[in-house]
Amino acid sequence: MSLAIGDRIGEYEIVAPLGSGGMGEVYRARDHRIGRDVAVKILPESLLDSQDRLLRFQREAQTAGGLNHPNLLTIHELGVDDGRPFIVSELLDGTTLRERMDGGPLAARRAIEYASQIAEGLAAAHERGIVHRDLKPENIFVTRDGRVKILDFGLAKSVGPAILTVHSGGSAGATLKKSLTDEGTVLGTVGYMSPEQVRAENVDARSDIFALGAILYEMLSGKRAFHGTSSVDTMHAILHADPPELSSSNPQIPPALERIVNHCLEKDPERRFQSARDLAFDLNAVSGSSAELISPKRRARSLAAPLWIAAIIVAAVASWFISRATFHHAPPRFRRLTFQSGGLGNAAFAADQQSVVYSMAAVSGPADVWVSPIGSPERRSIGLAGGGVLAVSRRGELAVLVRARFIGGFIVVGTLARVPLAGGSPREIAEEVQWADWTPSGDDLLILRSVAGKTRIELPIGNVVYQTSAWISTPRISPEGKSIAFIEHPLTGDDGFVVLLDADHKKHVLSPHYSSVQGLAWKPDGKEIWYTAAEEGNARLLYAVGASGKPRILMGSPGVLLLHDIARDGRALVSQGASRMRMFVHTPDTPGDRELSWLDWSVLRDITPDGRRVLFDESGEGAGKTASLYMRDTDGSPAIRLGDGLGFSFSPDGRAAVATRLTPEPAQLVIYPTGVGETRQLTNDRMDHAFAAWTPDGLAVVYRASDGAHPSRLFLQNLAGGTLRPISPEGVSSTVFCSPDGRWALVRGPRGVPTLYPLKGGTAVELAELTSGHAIVRFSPDSKAVLYYRRNENPVRVYALDLASRRSQLVKEIIVPEGMFGAISVRMSADGRAYGYSSVGTTSDLYLLEGVE
Repeated sequence: MSLAIGDRIGEYEIVAPLGSGGMGEVYRARDHRIGRDVAVKILPESLLDSQDRLLRFQREAQTAGGLNHPNLLTIHELGVDDGRPFIVSELLDGTTLRERMDGGPLAARRAIEYASQIAEGLAAAHERGIVHRDLKPENIFVTRDGRVKILDFGLAKSVGPAILTVHSGGSAGATLKKSLTDEGTVLGTVGYMSPEQVRAENVDARSDIFALGAILYEMLSGKRAFHGTSSVDTMHAILHADPPELSSSNPQIPPALERIVNHCLEKDPERRFQSARDLAFDLNAVSGSSAELISPKRRARSLAAPLWIAAIIVAAVASWFISRATFHHAPPRFRRLTFQSGGLGNAAFAADQQSVVYSMAAVSGPADVWVSPIGSPERRSIGLAGGGVLAVSRRGELAVLVRARFIGGFIVVGTLARVPLAGGSPREIAEEVQWADWTPSGDDLLILRSVAGKTRIELPIGNVVYQTSAWISTPRISPEGKSIAFIEHPLTGDDGFVVLLDADHKKHVLSPHYSSVQGLAWKPDGKEIWYTAAEEGNARLLYAVGASGKPRILMGSPGVLLLHDIARDGRALVSQGASRMRMFVHTPDTPGDRELSWLDWSVLRDITPDGRRVLFDESGEGAGKTASLYMRDTDGSPAIRLGDGLGFSFSPDGRAAVATRLTPEPAQLVIYPTGVGETRQLTNDRMDHAFAAWTPDGLAVVYRASDGAHPSRLFLQNLAGGTLRPISPEGVSSTVFCSPDGRWALVRGPRGVPTLYPLKGGTAVELAELTSGHAIVRFSPDSKAVLYYRRNENPVRVYALDLASRRSQLVKEIIVPEGMFGAISVRMSADGRAYGYSSVGTTSDLYLLEGVE
């Protein structure tokens, strides 16, 4: 029996029917517990007695539910109500790819965009050992904002041996049938099956790549790659025939794109793309090249001339490009330069360009600066324990940071010093510096530091050429010494964009806003800036951009790329690695620290007074273009996604959480219910909102915000409305805390010192005992002390600073698991018996990159 509006299945109230088919009925439903609409799929009553269909239905939920990626449908729950199984998933608004293609072929750019997203989703599934096996336009959904979602993992499974049976009298679109109880059976839709599926051979991820090639062919041509009057004819074509050339049906299709399609449709799996990640990279590379999207025929027509010599020139140039792209374009070459374990810092070419200088810290020791000849695994220390390299001058002098300390986010500050590469005592020249770069002559230094809440670039030291309330990374002087390129980060994360400061100190934004962008260097000729960035997550690619502001993709690779330096001959230094932010929680009823990480960048934000629930957010690759806020019970139950954004804290009654939603810009504060209720947007103005905390009565929120033209300051906003009230001067930073007695808000003041600002009038109080190397945990329950710890220590020692006597007492010692680098965002319950923290584990190596243009 179909469900009616108002019926309930499980905890969900049916709102409207969305559609039905042979494998399920889908409804729009309301989850009143957290105030969101979802999609509920139920098995038709006629199929409840079919063991095959029940198993497939269950497999769909279990397989897709174990995956998490922006291009895969998110499964919330698999349940059973009165004997009827149901699947709860995110609610999508849009159409299937089949419906998108009903009007004919798609434009090349749109087809590339869709195919690239499908490849990214497949890559996430394949990396978990899941092959879809039934990829087709009907199983691809395109939302109204252009996001592609892969649906229906009912036929998916881990790869294994294959057995194939076919419906009799089927067509090119028929779905193959099998018994789900047979181990390793392969299913699929005939027109999109790979040759190995047709032959009932072993199937792996490359079968999905073949299916994607067939879909891309159809998007570009408007016709199926393989189509016969029957299933048998179609399978014969898959095994023995090649589809007509795409360029014959559409001369505007770029040759590079046609080569990608043909590479996907190779009969032999060994000749196809070997991973969906590689396919996605090639598609992105074609999309990023405007020249490739103009076909040679179109280009020839635009250059046609009546003179025979012009025709010869055009033909010669076209021939050179084709032969170069087809035969002579060697892939980039990586040569590993580091072989020791530890946390890699910055790196640069030495003055002779035949050695590299880099900083590296052991897991349990301080950083040091090392010199290593290219081509040799050996290295030597220059005797600068606790230091980090920033830049090397043409004269062979190093700019280094000594007594460096981590102050939060991605920012490290220290004292800038000059030291010869051969070693010796460093000559200290400036304090509280974050970055430095040599002028081309090697006579002066550019420096980056924060003063009075503003991040500023000085060249030479003391002469401010640019300042902003955002934070900046890797400012670099151009080879001719007139321009400066850097990365500007509007918020506290590593999202941001590339900026050029010209000779007149005029600002030019050269790139779009990336979710992760770190590492920047000038090409030796000064015509381009190279940088590493990711449009979503942190899987950064290598980009190049000129003064025109049109970035192009140079290359990508598995893992996370970070550009460090470019030599005079065009070789580059990059690091390649993988980082994961893991979350650990300790409760009185469990021994040891339990890991509660969810995706790849789990940052703990709050823990309830009883220690039974945590608030955390995800802002890594798994979260996609926007961060995601979650809550999770400390017993290990699955996490519940509250919505987009970065979180801050639970309300005093635990019924809500305050967060900042990063998009659309500027970032605004929202309040998410943790149970039944509606999401509420708290702010709607032109300011960026970075951190927030509840007042103890739950009636107001104290937050830090900036309009971009002025440094951040603290504001108090009553939830019932009323006038927004500033409670601090400009220039405050870091996380915000409110005391349980409602008297104070604690944040770093303009001088970088943790400062108590009165909520109800009075004089601010600096806590000079706490330095930039300390991080706040919380106030004590009686508001008479502030709990804090020193960053990057293991074990982590939590102290209580008595606000009256200003004396500190050790209250907790936390042992961070081996291989993790200290702890961030330490949080404790009111009684101190439950605590949690996040910690980064990183593996990274330095490589010499050659052959990139």
